[in-house]
Amino acid sequence: MRLITIQNKIIVVVIVIVLSFSPFLFYFYPNQQKNILTEGYKKEVSNIATTVGLGVNIALEEQNFAGVETAMSFAKSDERLNFVALIQIDSIENKNGSKTIEKSIFTVFPENFKLDIEVKSSEKMVVSNSPILTEILNGEVLVGFSTKSIHQTINEMRFTSIISSLIVSLLGILLGLWLAKNISKPVLQLREAAGKVENGDLDQSLILKSKDEIGDLFVAFNSMVSQLNLTTNELVEQKDLVEEKNKSMTDSISYAKRIQEAILPSIDTISESFNDSFVMYMPKDIVSGDFYWLEKINDVTLISVADCTGHGVPGAFVSLVSSNALNSSVKEYKLTEPASILNQTNSIIRSHFEQENSQVEVRDGMDISLCKIVKNDSKIEFAGALNPLWIISKSKILDNGKNVTVNLVDEDSYFYEIKGDKQPIGRYIEQKKYLNHTVELNSGDIIYLISDGFADQFGGEKGKKFKYKTFKKLLLSIWERPLKEQNEILQKTIIDWMGDIEQLDDICVIGIRI
Repeated sequence: MRLITIQNKIIVVVIVIVLSFSPFLFYFYPNQQKNILTEGYKKEVSNIATTVGLGVNIALEEQNFAGVETAMSFAKSDERLNFVALIQIDSIENKNGSKTIEKSIFTVFPENFKLDIEVKSSEKMVVSNSPILTEILNGEVLVGFSTKSIHQTINEMRFTSIISSLIVSLLGILLGLWLAKNISKPVLQLREAAGKVENGDLDQSLILKSKDEIGDLFVAFNSMVSQLNLTTNELVEQKDLVEEKNKSMTDSISYAKRIQEAILPSIDTISESFNDSFVMYMPKDIVSGDFYWLEKINDVTLISVADCTGHGVPGAFVSLVSSNALNSSVKEYKLTEPASILNQTNSIIRSHFEQENSQVEVRDGMDISLCKIVKNDSKIEFAGALNPLWIISKSKILDNGKNVTVNLVDEDSYFYEIKGDKQPIGRYIEQKKYLNHTVELNSGDIIYLISDGFADQFGGEKGKKFKYKTFKKLLLSIWERPLKEQNEILQKTIIDWMGDIEQLDDICVIGIRI
């Protein structure tokens, strides 16, 4: 009798496999699951901290202090919570010019919890934080969650794994002894077919006349391959359908982009009106809520930058309505004074978005800065809804309303700002008339029309806003360079600033040298 038979081989292989698999069930698998559960728990705690942090940020931005308590209650309701705290971080300037970061507890729950501000995650507790960046408070939300439940789960899993491994080992050996003789050949056949299926060949059908378990396995395999074929075909059809819908949606939005681009004046048109100028236009999505507008009437050129409610498709719809309202104000009502144009545009947009007899506050509209420039005339007129007009000059200037503000001075250069009226177009029920400003400029002066996207973009090493003051200093440092070069510098600056952070809003900046 041959000692090395296929039956003996299978028995030996089964025993070796079972014995080899036991350490995995006893040690490696429980430890792996422990790591997975621990990391998952850390992510869960981090997500809770982030959610509370976002809520606190929004509440503080709106000066809603009750909302801070509501945001923190999201963590308080969790039974695993050890503490949740709002930490204030202050930067203290020392006498030697260095800065010291000081942390203090703004509020903590439970109130009697003795919190160490520098607390770290440990075996008994997972700690996570989320930054708070507001004008009211800079700091972080700090949460600590007990690991008691996770350790209990891990211990239960370890015990279950040990019992399971013993049962699997015993059953595996017994099953190997019992099936060794009858399973070797069909298993090899099944293995070969399964290998072909794994490699993508689904045209497999096994034939076995025996009516035992192996025969049932063959029938099940054939059924599985048949079902896999059917499922694969369905997935292919669904994939094609999803791709078709995505393409249709993308095509629609791309077409909407072409429609929106049709309302924008071409760069050539702007260059014809202003020899030295640039347009920096960076939509957040395919279509934009920001737009720029130009209308030329004989020697008069009207140019504006507008920021409509929202961005993407909703913002694009509002921008179309707003652009048409500007066109109507100039072409139908024959207006050329910026303030008169804004007043008429405001009336048109409000009539579009207000329902008859509705008492609901109108929420859609735009912020805009609008300039009137007359050929061979050093005077320009400006009116704005929230958005300002920025001027950089080597001379001191005044407007007829004395509303010019000197923001920055760099050697012999002056940075001026004329603020727009503190009401957007179309969004308030109580409306005031917009004011018109006339400014006497000199040859070589530059005006900038902007939306808020550049200054409000988060980025940099600390993930903070770029801010208007930084934006103004940047323009003051480059304003004497050619406008094309300024545009390149601005684009590179904001892209480098964003880094891996998503662009948050549409960006539009126009520069014109008088």
